[in-house]
Amino acid sequence: MNPLISPCKCMGTQGTIHLKCLRSWLETKRQKKVHKGQVMLKFNKVDCEICKAILPFKIAYKNQIVDIVGVEKPSKNFIVLESLNNDEKKVFHIINTESLVANGQQPSKQRIKIGRGQDSDVRVVDDISVSRNHAFIHRDMTGAYYLTDNKSKFGTLMQL
Repeated sequence: MNPLISPCKCMGTQGTIHLKCLRSWLETKRQKKVHKGQVMLKFNKVDCEICKAILPFKIAYKNQIVDIVGVEKPSKNFIVLESLNNDEKKVFHIINTESLVANGQQPSKQRIKIGRGQDSDVRVVDDISVSRNHAFIHRDMTGAYYLTDNKSKFGTLMQL
């Protein structure tokens, strides 16, 4: 699928772009960091270079929501966290939860720490509302994942 889309306010021949071309261009705007095996993808202000409109990260196409930004995912057992703080910058944390999977054995790790601190497994460094030791992700014996706040100052919210 490579439709022509209109992601900004430009008109005429400048107003449309192939989805794959836009994705390719956005890859040049991406920063990638790996910390303790966890991946953080950051897209700073992504705007049209002509009309300066902020580009969306999702579009509607043929009654479906299509992601403009591709997120690399582990082959299995992962969670993707997306920042919702503003429209000008997007940060994705791709959390590999393989260490929490028991598979009939004890998990190699009891929980994944989320926070700004150096000892966090998932470091959220661009948001001062995130505490040094903000929250944990753990998995129970039934395979369900839980996000638990660690008495952080601003709390932990989840949008599904």
